[in-house]
Amino acid sequence: MEQRAQTLISAVRTCKRFTREIPDFAENLMEARQDIPWSDTRSVGFAVRDCVWQAELVLEYLTDPRAHDYGWGGEFKVEQALRHIEDHIIAGFRSPISQPVRAKLEAAWPDRKLPTEAVEVFLDHLVNEGLLTSISAVEYRVSEEYLAALSRRTMRLQAIERRRSELRTRIDAIITRLPASEQMGFEFEVWQGTRADHGEAGP
Repeated sequence: MEQRAQTLISAVRTCKRFTREIPDFAENLMEARQDIPWSDTRSVGFAVRDCVWQAELVLEYLTDPRAHDYGWGGEFKVEQALRHIEDHIIAGFRSPISQPVRAKLEAAWPDRKLPTEAVEVFLDHLVNEGLLTSISAVEYRVSEEYLAALSRRTMRLQAIERRRSELRTRIDAIITRLPASEQMGFEFEVWQGTRADHGEAGP
């Protein structure tokens, strides 16, 4: 018991030196999905920062088209969520931890939650925010309200992209009519970014 507790404590302290970076996918997702109520669950036992494994779960359960697989009757359990992010959990924390070892870890990090509890806290947080529905203590599905909001968001983004594509087609048609010397250097993305910088409505 004492030896396993010390092994886990050492593994966490060694791993903490390498968990400061946030991968691009997580950073981009948090920036793009500010409607997601990200949570500081204050965990221990992960090989990454909390926002990274949370981003993995959001990608799996709360983005199109997967979100619809876990709504309208499709459920998932905490243990499934843990398996999905298993690569982000320090190896020694992937197997069951006895109560005596757990007590040692709680003494070392009294304000931190082990991976199973951390995932439960995050999922319950999403329930409280209306994104998930709790089926049982350890089973969840994506809420009907969130699925409806996600569909509206998807339709809105598709409409924006359609207008952008139509605008680009019209601009290209105009540019091709100009003399070659006047076509030089025009870039649609730069032009559109300039419009946005000046507060003009985008497509």
